[in-house]
Amino acid sequence: MHELLKEYETPVYFYDEKKIKDSVERLRIILSNNMKIFYSVKANPNIHIIEKLKEYVDGMEVCSAGEIFLALKAGVLPENLIFVGPGKTIKELNFAISNNVGFVVIESLREAEQIEQIAEKQGKIVNTLIRVNPSNCALNAAIKMGGSAKQFGIDEEILEDVIKG
Repeated sequence: MHELLKEYETPVYFYDEKKIKDSVERLRIILSNNMKIFYSVKANPNIHIIEKLKEYVDGMEVCSAGEIFLALKAGVLPENLIFVGPGKTIKELNFAISNNVGFVVIESLREAEQIEQIAEKQGKIVNTLIRVNPSNCALNAAIKMGGSAKQFGIDEEILEDVIKG
């Protein structure tokens, strides 16, 4: 490794593909056969990492148009992308839908309406998932993701309104 440090300027990062592959394989052993593994591109948006990981995982979780672009450029099939996160812009939703991402995760009633309008304009059917904030949360959970209004997802109390449209 010292020879590589002489050849490249610092900082320099080294990734061990075998360790990455072994980690994914360990996850597959631990998880149920009907579960899929998605890599969160925001964890490391290095296109070379994405290119390698696409061989080992079932898809990529992306949270911006830039991450969608990177994943597609790395050869990830659009149907293997899940577009997540609050605050998606109209431009990002248009980009995601026009590129046929596998799923768009709905974070609010307004976002559901925007997705519906964009899909109608593009003549497409969009696969969606809904992030739900449960009305109750685990009492001893380190992070409270339920029990009151949150910036991520749709509160359980208004879920029916979102589904019925």
